[in-house]
This record gives sequence, structure tokens and C-alpha cells, in this order.
Amino acid sequence: MERSRRSPLFLAAALAVAAALAATLHTALSAPRKLAALARREAELGDLRRLTAQWAAEEAYLARLDAEGRTEPVDPGESAARAFGGRGSAEVTPGAAQPAADGWEAREARVACRDILYGDLSVFLDGVTGTQPPWRVREISLEAGAKPGRGAATVALEALARAADGKNVSADKNIPR
Repeated sequence: MERSRRSPLFLAAALAVAAALAATLHTALSAPRKLAALARREAELGDLRRLTAQWAAEEAYLARLDAEGRTEPVDPGESAARAFGGRGSAEVTPGAAQPAADGWEAREARVACRDILYGDLSVFLDGVTGTQPPWRVREISLEAGAKPGRGAATVALEALARAADGKNVSADKNIPR
């Protein structure tokens, strides 16, 4: 009789030990996968924090430009006329404006310069990139001329400017921002 009572208890204890071992094995085998997922989430959180800080800095920059009334980049055609001073020619072709940050748009311009002094090109580039908001040189190509120090250049510029209506539309969702 004693043995029959112990047998079910022994069986229950053995099942409990087996369940505990299975749970321990499952935890041990799944821990690296869960730790890797946690590490990925931490990295993503770090990326989000960096992007948030960058976004805040950009928003502060645009607010400063607004407060100072500097919402239009300089006219590249006028800058070219000043820099080249009749020693060559420049033709400015504006590109299409694209929505950017709230109330701002990204503008593009292509400046084709012919028969210019390369020193004057440097003055032109300094003039358009040294203003607020600045033009940024996206691409530049040079072509040698017949005389040393002279030639042709094509410069692709891009800048931020306040949208004409002070508003813009999100490019990907067509929703006013």
C-alpha cells in the first residue's frame, strides 16, 4: 500500500522535474535570440534619438532664418553677373521646387558658364554658398578652354527657400503639413 501511494507522487515529481528542465532548456536556447532582438531595438532607439536631435537642429535653423527674414537664397544669376563682371557668360536654368520642411521648399538651379576665368568661378561659388540660406553645390563639371585658367563650367545648385504661400504639401502623401 505504501508503494502504491509513492508511485503517483514519484510520477508527479518526475513530471515536474521534466517540465522544469524543458522550461530551462527553452529559456537557455531562446535567450540569444531575445538578446539580439533587444540589441536591435536599442540600436534603433539610438538612431531615433540622433534623428530627433538632427530634426530639432534643422527646425531651429529654419526658425532662425524666418526670424531674421532670410527666407530666400541669393539669385544665382545676379551672383554670376557680379563674379564674372563681363568676363564670360552664365545662363541660369531654374529647376522645379520640391516640398521640404513645413512651409519651405527645396529649389534647384543649373548655372552654365562659358568662357570664364576659373578664379571668377571661385568668387561665384563663394558668393552663392556663403549666404543664408546658402546654395549647396550638388554637382560641378569643368571644361578646359583654349587659354590657361579659362574654360566652361556647369554647376548644379540646391537651396531651401520659404514656399511662396508659406505652406507646402508632403511629397509622399499629398497631405498639407
